[in-house]
Parts: sequence; C-alpha cells; structure tokens
Amino acid sequence: MKEINVIYKMLLTQMRKHDEKYKQIPINGEEIHIPTRSGERRALIYKPQPESTALPVLFDFHGGGFVFGLPEMDDSFCHTISEDLGIVVISVDYRLAPEFPYPAALEDAYDVTLYVHSNPGKYGIDPDRIAVGGHSAGANISAVIAMMLKKSKELELRCQILDYPALDFETDADLKETPFGGIPPPLMEMFEECYCEPEERSDVYVSPLTASLDELEGLPPAIIISAGIDSLEKEDGTYAARLHEAKVPVEYFNYTDAAHGFTISAFSPVQLSEIHILPGTVDIPAMQEDASDAISRIAKTLREYLL
Repeated sequence: MKEINVIYKMLLTQMRKHDEKYKQIPINGEEIHIPTRSGERRALIYKPQPESTALPVLFDFHGGGFVFGLPEMDDSFCHTISEDLGIVVISVDYRLAPEFPYPAALEDAYDVTLYVHSNPGKYGIDPDRIAVGGHSAGANISAVIAMMLKKSKELELRCQILDYPALDFETDADLKETPFGGIPPPLMEMFEECYCEPEERSDVYVSPLTASLDELEGLPPAIIISAGIDSLEKEDGTYAARLHEAKVPVEYFNYTDAAHGFTISAFSPVQLSEIHILPGTVDIPAMQEDASDAISRIAKTLREYLL
C-alpha cells in the first residue's frame, strides 16, 4: 500500500462511502470473475437479448480517480451500449490505489482483456472484434491499454473510447485551468498522490499526453469526449490533436456546458439523487441531453469499427 497523509485518508473514506450506495441498487450486469496475474478480478458482463455467440466486445473501465468507483457506476451506460448495438460489454473491477498503486490497475485491465480474447467461447465474443473504453481514470486506462497492446502485438483493437480522459499527470494540478464546477486541484493532487510516485508521472503509461508521435502512430481509431467545465478539457483536446498528427483516425467532441463525469452522472440513480439534494446546482435535463448525444456518438464509433 502506498502511504498517504491523514487528510487524503479522510477524503478517501468519504468517497468510498459513495461506492456503497451502488451496491444497494439493482443492476443489469451479471457478476463474473476473470483470472489475472494477481488473482481473479471481478467484472460485470452485459449480453444483449436474445443472446448470440461470437459477438463484438467492449471492455469498459469506470472512473474514480484510480482510488474509488465500481463497475456498477457504469451500469446504465454498459446496458444501453450492449442492447442498442447487440454487443457484449465487460466492465472491469480493477484494483484501486493507494492500496494497489500504479501499475496494478493497468495490469488488471490488460490481463482481463487478454484472457477474454484467449477464451472467446467462454464469453460468447469474437476475438477479432474488441474495443476498449472508459471514463475519466478509466479512459486513461483505455488509452494506455491501447498503447500496451500496440507494443506487444498480442491483439489488435478495433477502436478506443476515451470519455473525458485524464491524460496528463506530469503537469501540476494547480497549473491547470479549473473552471467553476470542475475538479478542484487539491482533489486532483490527491488522486495523483495515491496513484503513483512523483517520478512516475511523466511515464507514458501514466500520462499518455507525453507520448511521442512514434508511440502514437498505429494506435487504434479513437473518439474523445470532453467537458467544458473540466480541468481535463485542454489535455483532452491536445491529445486529440496529437493523435491526428500521428495519423490516427480520431473524432473529438467537446460539450462546453457539461461538467466532468456527465455521461455517467446523467443516468445514475445514485448521482441523480445526490444532485436533487442541491437544487439549482445542475440543469439535469440539459446534462441528460448532452449525455445522450455523447453516448450516441460513442455508439456510432463502436458501430463503425465493431459491427
């Protein structure tokens, strides 16, 4: 376990109480366990009805700053994508920092992806039609897994879905533009402190934004969704431009009036209940409209490259 200060420990305790609420609501996914180098990892699998075999698969990685979060957070998103596109979605419960700092989450994501790819009949998937995607910290994981698989050549991804990804741990949180309603710099600093050592923050597998054009060239097609009320907006746009410069097919969509996490928050019963406690702070219909549009664009990308 990585040592963190008392204030961070208190914040972490409060955040993880949020996770407990998700364990108390009904979900659409079925719990499974997948072997990895560190033992079995829990995941939720979504299969369209009626079930079929040899379906495309999207691996989904939830957000939470690498320190909290569960696959249950993404239940509505994963169920919608699975049913609308007729594909399998596997949402991975990767290990969290500071108990399991970098690169534990990446190892879990990488191992789960390779195991399912190597055992397609067990999960009803087509091993030649695989995509990765995630939200916030989970989008960082997706971007890095795409890089790792490009290097190892163990499988070829069809595309990567990067939903308001955290891509730059090298730049101090205090130096990033933080609009009102965005992630406060002290919170970003806590995520970084829990996840990795200071000397690791410029590592390309921590901060994909530091990748050279050679490291980006040949990556799978990408869609990047960003939010205007988010300290990650600039790095998301910069990464999209870098991918384009490296001749990677990329689409970038910025929702200027949306806040970080909007695609998941908009349809989460837990998060909507918390928003209602603070009336007037969030325009829920507008958030849901933006989220629906973003999810439809994600679905369009998956349809283009997986189906």
